[in-house]
Amino acid sequence: METLERHCIAIDTWSVLVPSETTFLLSHLHTDHASMPKRFRYPVYTSVVTGALLLGADRHAMLRPVLEPGRWYRTHHHHIPFRVCSTLHTLESIGFFFPTLCVLYMGDCTRSIIPAVERPLSIIYDGLYEQVAYPLPTIEHACTTIKETLSTRCPVLQLVHHGILSFISTHCHMRFRLHASVSRLVERAATHLDIIDPSSPYLLVGRTYEEDAGDRIVPSSFWFMRKGTPVDPFVPHVDGPKIRVFCTLHATATDIAGWRTTNPHAHFEPLVTRPM
Repeated sequence: METLERHCIAIDTWSVLVPSETTFLLSHLHTDHASMPKRFRYPVYTSVVTGALLLGADRHAMLRPVLEPGRWYRTHHHHIPFRVCSTLHTLESIGFFFPTLCVLYMGDCTRSIIPAVERPLSIIYDGLYEQVAYPLPTIEHACTTIKETLSTRCPVLQLVHHGILSFISTHCHMRFRLHASVSRLVERAATHLDIIDPSSPYLLVGRTYEEDAGDRIVPSSFWFMRKGTPVDPFVPHVDGPKIRVFCTLHATATDIAGWRTTNPHAHFEPLVTRPM
């Protein structure tokens, strides 16, 4: 991140003790990235989809949702060119490639977006699971497990965070009825993803869904990682009325090892994030 800081570029960091010409960029809405103060006084540039989900919430009044994946832009003071990339982490997540600085901010990316370049890159990435020594399910395995569990054991899916909704849409290709407990943000995301179907046999419920309302499937990684290796992440686990299914929105150690192997001259700089 030092190269970016020297060129007055801040990504997912919100210190006011920076030069006034700093360009602030936001990769996505998860709280470990989008924790800017309510009265943050600098413009924050982010994706168009982020703006569509937030709909002008007061606490994000300084957001400028103008960025689109695949397009080129320049920082607004020093005019440093950068390309916006979709990171496949959550619905609105993006990364940033700065060719003149030889820096790629992948953030919480689940698939490689590393460009083929002649000069060695500095790659800033999510290293949350890089040190996990035991195998973790792939996205494809998690998708299959969720679909099979919904179809054969319980047709109710509980979302503890809107980010998992993009996983369900992108990888599981399922549609749902919405329960009243679903948050407005999840409802907007579901509408944007076009996964709402009033006639669907599957019900999507929110965080406030009552504990005694019946069984439901809860996809996440935090419960499994907190429990550690004794809990097998490859099979669903009954936890009271909740059926826990491992589902990660982050790259695994196997993914990252592959990136390092295919990019031996790159410098990898891990971010510190937390599981969803």
